[in-house]
Amino acid sequence: MRLSLKHKIIIANLIVFVLTFLVIAIIVIEGLKSSNERMLINDLIHQADVSTISVRQSLLTGEHPTASEKDFLNRGGEFAFTISTQTGIRTLIFSKSQTQVADSENSGAIKENFPELKEVTKGNRTYVIRRNNGSRYLYFAFPVILSGNNVLGEVMFVYPMKSMDNSERNLEILLLISFIIGMLVIVIVSILLSIRIIRPILELKNSAVQISKGSFENKIVINSSDEVGELANAFNTMSRELENRISIINAEKEKQKQFVTNVSHELKTPLTTILGYVDLLSTKGHEKDVLDTSVHYLQSAGERLSVLINDLIDLSSLSRYEFEIKPEITDVTELLRDIIGQMSPKAGKFNIKMHSDLPASLKALIDPTRIKQAVVNILDNSIKYSSGDSINILLYENQDMLYIEIKDNGCGMPEDLLEKIFEPFYRIDKARTRSLGGNGLGLAITREIVEKHNGEVKIESKVGEGTKVVIVLPNP
Repeated sequence: MRLSLKHKIIIANLIVFVLTFLVIAIIVIEGLKSSNERMLINDLIHQADVSTISVRQSLLTGEHPTASEKDFLNRGGEFAFTISTQTGIRTLIFSKSQTQVADSENSGAIKENFPELKEVTKGNRTYVIRRNNGSRYLYFAFPVILSGNNVLGEVMFVYPMKSMDNSERNLEILLLISFIIGMLVIVIVSILLSIRIIRPILELKNSAVQISKGSFENKIVINSSDEVGELANAFNTMSRELENRISIINAEKEKQKQFVTNVSHELKTPLTTILGYVDLLSTKGHEKDVLDTSVHYLQSAGERLSVLINDLIDLSSLSRYEFEIKPEITDVTELLRDIIGQMSPKAGKFNIKMHSDLPASLKALIDPTRIKQAVVNILDNSIKYSSGDSINILLYENQDMLYIEIKDNGCGMPEDLLEKIFEPFYRIDKARTRSLGGNGLGLAITREIVEKHNGEVKIESKVGEGTKVVIVLPNP
């Protein structure tokens, strides 16, 4: 049978209560018994001392004072009556041979053997508790000693323990009533407690079911600062994070999809050119003008394929988590001068002048090959697409951060497109990009490189006012 958490809580509390109550009940009952018996024995010892003194005085006083065993036994009935009157306890007189000689109640000899009386003949007190006719009795025996070890006889108190048994029975009844009331209280408290605990758990379960179905709207509201409240808050946080991550995953899936579409399209264009001119060569390759034209376009398409594949390899390697940069102490000033010298001829073809404001020397811990690749990509975009006539390159340091700033005075871009230009294959003017040989991967590669350096790429642009791209790198 499958038990719910509610039933488990109730059963667990009941088990703990029952075990605890039983232990306490046993301790209380046994403690009461022991205490009552100890008090009774102490009282009987006192009565025995008083009775012994009384017997001695009776034997040693009077007209003919004698103190022999015979005298004690002859006056046994008198002593039994006197002692019983003084103590209010039934009293029996025995000889040293354990023969009963008197009984204060004259109800006949007690037909029982008392091996304990052997201890009395040695001058010791002893007692035993026995059940007789359905009732318990305490038999307490003590010797009557005149002097030294001269035992005259034995006296036994027969004390009925009915009052003690009634007291213990009343305690047991009281404990039973307490047990029943305690059980009811525990059940009620356990039910209320289980409801308080289970309610948020059920809410968590229902929310988990909704999340498994793709619904993240349900939030758990529990006004509690205990572990259950913390669990609910953690669950809500997990739900939000899961929703965000699923949104990110879906967005990414829509993007490695758009990416495949773009790659397919980019590969298709040069391949179509190649296949078309191969087909043309197969039929008219003997004609010189057809041959020359075909070779030109085949070479152009092949180069475009080569650039595209190399950029895809770069982007793929940079996006992998196992990719690691190889930083070394680099003079960034010299690196930028080298890049400017490399890019100046291409800028000249577009009638663009390059200006720089560089410190004499500024060193940083970077991967020079990768940072050079990132800066070249930005400059290449500015040269080909800005439609301006100048590009300014600045290098400076501020608060443990290194800044490489590239600014043109070209056509600029709308602000809503600034983030999109870093996506693979995204191009604002697709016709112009293709005519200039671009594939839309340069800025995506640049951002990956900079982020691998724990830096960031910032871009500012306004239509008609130009664009500024800033590479920010840590340089503690």
